[in-house]
Amino acid sequence: MARILGLDLGSHAVKAVLLETGRTTTLAGWAEVRRGEGTPEASLRATLATLRAEHPWHVDQVVVAVPGTSVATHLFQLPFRDAKHLEAALPFEVEGQLPVELVEVAFDYQLGIRTGEETEVLVGVVRKDELRPLLALLAEHGLDPRVVTHPALVYRALFVGHPEAMGVEPGTLAAVVDVGHLRTTVAVGLPGEGLVYARVLAGGGHDITLGLSKEFGVSVADAGGWKERDGSLLPGGTAEHARARTAIHLGLQPLTRELRSTLKASTMRERRVLSRVLICGGTAQLTGLAESWSEELGIPVAPLAAGGDGGLAPDKRLRGAQAWSLAEVGGSRGDRFNLRRGELAFSGELDWLRLRMPQLAAFGAVLVALLITFGVVRSALLGRREAAVDAQLCELTRRVLGSCEHN
Repeated sequence: MARILGLDLGSHAVKAVLLETGRTTTLAGWAEVRRGEGTPEASLRATLATLRAEHPWHVDQVVVAVPGTSVATHLFQLPFRDAKHLEAALPFEVEGQLPVELVEVAFDYQLGIRTGEETEVLVGVVRKDELRPLLALLAEHGLDPRVVTHPALVYRALFVGHPEAMGVEPGTLAAVVDVGHLRTTVAVGLPGEGLVYARVLAGGGHDITLGLSKEFGVSVADAGGWKERDGSLLPGGTAEHARARTAIHLGLQPLTRELRSTLKASTMRERRVLSRVLICGGTAQLTGLAESWSEELGIPVAPLAAGGDGGLAPDKRLRGAQAWSLAEVGGSRGDRFNLRRGELAFSGELDWLRLRMPQLAAFGAVLVALLITFGVVRSALLGRREAAVDAQLCELTRRVLGSCEHN
């Protein structure tokens, strides 16, 4: 069975889900490591070192999503259904949307919904000078990813593989909103078919923390701790809780506006009803967030997989939804988005072969020697049997014909 590690490189914590895939998929490991102080690179390096030290798992494949908000998403509608035509036309379409040269970016695409002779294509683009340092940092800790995907498009695995989790009527849209610390990803799609819209938004739980810090005049660390322990958008409580609710609402306002316009754009484009929004991520644990967004968006909002799944507790399943989806992407044989193409292609297999070339050469030499020995022995045995048959034939023909015949 393959052991696939889905690694969510969050700005607040790194979450890891290890799945064993075969005829069935089982949870083999879960980890969550908070990120510390320092620059993003130094913080991630220390977090990955801690993760590897505390969980020295054997891993066959690593899958990550581009962290932060550096990935840009474009939606194209092309008049082709054939994969070869799509591959040929897409670079020209992408280049027309870029402020830089095409050679400076890495991009890939995910097929959307096909209608008639047209195909919707969701494209993700990231600068190579941002992707290379990330790959080097992961390889430094023995976590060189075979797949680097889009943080929103990764939820296609959920829409296609687990449509029942959406809880909507066939033919209606559902959305998965992953609310993180500094970013929020939105994936809108048709359960059982695929995605029709994807976007990465700036904003998340950190905005709530800043709002509480400003309102109560406390440090960001203290405000973050209070938010995790007592933060709530539900009515009731003391006057202090009322002040906190107001601060949380103000902190979430920019994100709520962006989310509302994003969901509206997806429904207008598809001319379908958006029946349900499922939220996940660390900030989705905020008490009352689903109820508050249901009222503000006018759409039913609920936590994703609130009952837990595959052995993970409900709270871990909520925080680790992206890590779980990443691990499922690694085990999927269907089409998948991967920014590791061309010069950035995964070279793990080549490195493995290069390191084991002496052993493979020795094995080949032994195999050739055994084949030669087998041929010599087989030839000698066949020669002896032929000589014995000739002797018997000679004796028989001498008795019957009076002379020795070998033919």
